[in-house]
Amino acid sequence: MNTYECVLILPGKWTEENVQNMAAELKNLFVSCGTQEPEIVKLEKRRFSYLIKKQNEGYYLIFRFPAPPEALSKIKENIQHNEKILRYSFLKLKEKE
Repeated sequence: MNTYECVLILPGKWTEENVQNMAAELKNLFVSCGTQEPEIVKLEKRRFSYLIKKQNEGYYLIFRFPAPPEALSKIKENIQHNEKILRYSFLKLKEKE
């Protein structure tokens, strides 16, 4: 099982409560797709250097979680169809020696 990091960008016009609700929803999505309980590493609001879907700022939400490789395709499929998410990216973290 590999460890992954997922970076998601949510709209900046949302309230802190909306962002927390989406984080809980995404945690449930990750677990339902076969990952272990994800850890929220960072949550912050930042200004973009260019517009993304007509937005100039957004919340960066970073999850870290162990998962089998096949779980990623299920998660990506669900995230792609979610119009609330501006951008996303997955990284495979290296094993610590």
